[in-house]
Formats: sequence, C-alpha cells, structure tokens
Amino acid sequence: MGSESLKFSSGRSIGNCRKDAKKYAKEHGVPLNQVLNLVASKNGSAETWARTHERLVQDQHDQSTPPAYIALGAMAASDIQAVIDQHPITLYGYGPSASNVKSMGYQTALAEGQRRLLEAVNDCRKAEHFLQFVTKRKTVNTNFGSYGLKHRVERFLKVQTNPLENTYVANGAFICAALHLGFEMKVYWDSPNVTFNMSSRSLVFEWARLRARYERNWRVADLRTIARYNWLCTHLNIAQASKWD
Repeated sequence: MGSESLKFSSGRSIGNCRKDAKKYAKEHGVPLNQVLNLVASKNGSAETWARTHERLVQDQHDQSTPPAYIALGAMAASDIQAVIDQHPITLYGYGPSASNVKSMGYQTALAEGQRRLLEAVNDCRKAEHFLQFVTKRKTVNTNFGSYGLKHRVERFLKVQTNPLENTYVANGAFICAALHLGFEMKVYWDSPNVTFNMSSRSLVFEWARLRARYERNWRVADLRTIARYNWLCTHLNIAQASKWD
C-alpha cells in the first residue's frame, strides 16, 4: 500500500486530502503547508501534516512487520555470571546495598548480592521477556531509570493474556537482563539505579502511554487510536480488558 492511500481517522485518504489542499491553496493564494496542516486537523489529527504523514507510514510498517515473540526469556545462570564477571551488578542493583556494606564490608556485600542475583534466574527471564519489545537508540535515555523500568515489567506481566502469579522483578535482575541483551548502560556514582539506550518509541512504552491516557475514558479516543491500541495488545500478548463503550 502506498502512502497516498493511507487514511486519516476520518476515513479520508492522504491522496484525496492532498488534492483538496492543493486546489484550495491555488485558488486562494494561501501557502500549501498551512492548508495541509489545516486539512490534517479537520481530519482528526492533532499534529502537523508532515508529522501525521510520518506517523501513518510508520504505523503501516509496524503493522506489517510484527516483532519476533519469545515466551518468557531464556537466560540461564551462566548468562548472569557472564554479566557479573564484567560489572558489579547485584540483586540490589549496581553495586551492593549500603546497609549490607555497612554491616559486612564492601567485598562481602558484593559477593552476597551477586550470589543472590545468580539465584534470580526467573526474575531475569521476566525482564528479558519485557525487553524484547524495547528497541535500542544511539544515546542513553535518562528518562527511564532501571528501578522505574523494573516496575514497568511487573505491571506489564500482570496484564499478559496468561499472567504470572508472581510478577516481582528485582532491580539488579532487570539491569542484568538489559546488559545481557546488549543495551548500553550509564552508571550514577551515588545510586544503585542506571539508565540505558532504550527508545521512548518502543512498542511497550507506546502501549503504556495509550493505556495511561485513555484507560478510564476511551470515549475521547478516535478510532485510529483504538485500532492502534488493539494492535499493540495483540502483538504484546496483552489481554484487552478495557471497555470501549
């Protein structure tokens, strides 16, 4: 399907809307870009013509190429060991907990935290499952800290079609899974939490934004938004519990 045949939420195609805009601009001597932006607005978009066009093309691409889907993740204790051989990751996060350092010394606290992380294979697999829907970007995204992300994993697992009984994921397990999958990490000297090069446009983050914005009142969402949310639920294996009426 070419981009000219893609449709706004109003049901009108880009091609037909563009023809109307060109005709109006020519007849009234108005700059074409202004008319295109107005046409986009009248056909249900809150964005400029250019941004709407880009978004529709991206949606078409996303819906024709769904992500590869794995069940729960396949990390093993040997994968965790490979990560902690390179980084001082513990079950607590980056480095041992301050209370453990105070009570038993840094090296002992680090060894204990890494021992516990090696036992948390299921936590790592839960994080790995979530991270298959997160795409990498060139730079570190400081909007997403590991502690907040581990909570996102827990919320995500609760709405899966076949939800797990125990959705808890440790901060260190999330960090370990991300490093195992090749994400780049930024460390903060005064915190056990880290950030990664994770794109805000990832499917799972888009789903979370739509859910947070419209979950309690889907009446204000247009048909295109609802269709997009349903598509995301299908490809993220999420139970569609929201009411549309």
